[in-house]
Amino acid sequence: MKVADAPCAMAPVLFDAPTDVSTSTPGTTNLAVSVLDDLALVSGIEPAWRELACVAESSLPFMQPEWIKAWWTAFGRPGQLRIVTVWNGARLVGLLPLMLSREKRYGLSVRRLGALANDHSPRVDLLLAPDVKGVMEAIWRHIVATRREWDIFELPRLLSKSPTLECLSEQADADGIRFGLWQAEVSPFIDLRTNWNRYLADRSKGFRRDIRRKRWRLKHLGHSALEIVADPYEMPAALEAACAIEADGWKGQRGSAMQSIANVLQFYKQMVEGMSKRGMLRLHFLTLDGERIAFDLSIEVGKSIYSLKSGFRDAQAAASPGLMLLYLIVQHYMAHGKQEIDLLGEEDHFKRHWTRTARSHHWFISCSGSLRGRIIRLIKFGIVPGLKKIRARLTST
Repeated sequence: MKVADAPCAMAPVLFDAPTDVSTSTPGTTNLAVSVLDDLALVSGIEPAWRELACVAESSLPFMQPEWIKAWWTAFGRPGQLRIVTVWNGARLVGLLPLMLSREKRYGLSVRRLGALANDHSPRVDLLLAPDVKGVMEAIWRHIVATRREWDIFELPRLLSKSPTLECLSEQADADGIRFGLWQAEVSPFIDLRTNWNRYLADRSKGFRRDIRRKRWRLKHLGHSALEIVADPYEMPAALEAACAIEADGWKGQRGSAMQSIANVLQFYKQMVEGMSKRGMLRLHFLTLDGERIAFDLSIEVGKSIYSLKSGFRDAQAAASPGLMLLYLIVQHYMAHGKQEIDLLGEEDHFKRHWTRTARSHHWFISCSGSLRGRIIRLIKFGIVPGLKKIRARLTST
């Protein structure tokens, strides 16, 4: 199995800072902000971008250049790309990929400046060098300076414990800029820092009984095994197999499978191609007598596994192939010294069986002084919460 070098195995990289759109930032010594508005310009800073992603506290795979480029190519049009970079001399010390677009909110067409994110983006954050002060402030200053161009500025799905939330809130409050924090989903994760027997003993009796029953049922169907594809040369065919499995399940029936929507399939193909070359992608399959019947698409960064997509064939649904695949994945990575499997997305009945640990998320939303900005703020943080409280009172009586 051929795997690319580890994504963070590189020396610090210094570059000449882009000079197309560059401004010095008051109050932040030796920092300059530059905005890249063309994807073709990104290739010139990719090594520095990857280096920054390795050292940043929020070292998320969803902030890697391969992920952002794939997202923009598939979903970005007709928006305007705004990759905000901060330079300390020739060193890249901050980065926030943004886009300016027109979107519908509560029936209004608004100008949105925000992260490159949608339903296929589990989490976002800024990339900041931890040893340089004032980087986040420099990015915020740039955002404030452009507020005549947008009605709302938003960063969705920031971890609730992210320093970005606190810092941006403090900056906005100090500047008198209206903002709000919107509670988002809670994402479960499985802590692998234990052994299998201890982990299983901590699960409910019903879950353990279900595992035994499904293992027995799968065993009587044939020989099952865990297959892991990591070789970038094998990844395109493996992704095609995963897409076929997903299309054979309930997502295919609902039209939400990867291959059912052209730009979604484009995103996953380009993202998988780019990130697999850096050794970050893992496609897990549950095989039955050599046939792939379930899959899990994950990203591996350090000691963390991020589970992006999964699916199984309906023909074997009685044996719960999705359940049995995760069973084997947890065992495998627990034995190989990984620390966690982040299940991402929203908490649900299936995920709650596997873990009681989870991370909450918030959206940071700032509204400009424009008429649309004021209306959106009133609806988002006034009318909507008020209606929810009324609904809660009515349902409790």
